[in-house]
Amino acid sequence: AGHHRHATSAHRRKPMEQGTTTAPTPLPELAKETGNCIAVVAAGGSAFYFLKGLRNSPTGGRLAGAAQAVRANAPRIGGWGVWLGAQAAIDSALERVNKDDRFNTMISYGAASVLVSVLRGPRAAAFSGIKGAVFGGLVEIAIRGLKRFEADLPEPEK
Repeated sequence: AGHHRHATSAHRRKPMEQGTTTAPTPLPELAKETGNCIAVVAAGGSAFYFLKGLRNSPTGGRLAGAAQAVRANAPRIGGWGVWLGAQAAIDSALERVNKDDRFNTMISYGAASVLVSVLRGPRAAAFSGIKGAVFGGLVEIAIRGLKRFEADLPEPEK
């Protein structure tokens, strides 16, 4: 039965277009985008906690305090990296299915929030998913508003 289901699903798929060199390969592009998100969070989060530790440490121990702040907050930084990486992966997968769907951002923020908080239990994961989806909706509204504002700007003179 499993072989039959695989054969029918293969018939439903659209054949890949020959000769298109501009379409990115899905898996390497997805891995690259996800890795970029994790790297940005790791660098930005480390810099943030380094500067915060530098500012809050007493004179004479600022550098040691800054390094300690980064080490102490590494799990928090890693959590944000995992969340943003999962969000990027889910969003990229959704874009391959639903090109420019306004709900992709909401779904990817919500699903990433659920995945990151699933170990805290089903109730926490559900609430986290709802908060993530609401935040994703607000982000989508802001992005679309900025695009409209940018489209209304006059063309710069050359």
